[in-house]
Amino acid sequence: MCAYHPLLVAQFALVLASFLLIALVPPPTGRMLLVPLGPAPVPLAAGAVAAGAAILGRGPLPGSLVVQGDRAALVGPALSSHAILVRAGSGGCTPSRAGGA
Repeated sequence: MCAYHPLLVAQFALVLASFLLIALVPPPTGRMLLVPLGPAPVPLAAGAVAAGAAILGRGPLPGSLVVQGDRAALVGPALSSHAILVRAGSGGCTPSRAGGA
C-alpha cells in the first residue's frame, strides 16, 4: 500500500495551480476573453467598449467575448459585470478572414 505524504500532495497542487494561473493570465495588451461568471447573460460589450476595447467576436463559452484592449482598463468593467478576463487562444477566425476569403 502506498501512502502519499500530505505535504507532497500540497506541493504538487501548488505547482499545478501555478501553471494554470500562468496559462490563464491575460496579456497587458492584446486579445483577451471576457467570461461571465453568472448563469444569467450579462451584457459585457458596453463595458468593454467604454473601456476602449474592440470587440473581435463571440468567445467559445456561452456569453463570452473576445476583445482587443488594455488589461488595466478592462479589469474594472469586467469585475463590475461579474466577469473575468483570461488569455484568449490564438485559434479561430480573425475579423479579416471571417468572410471566407
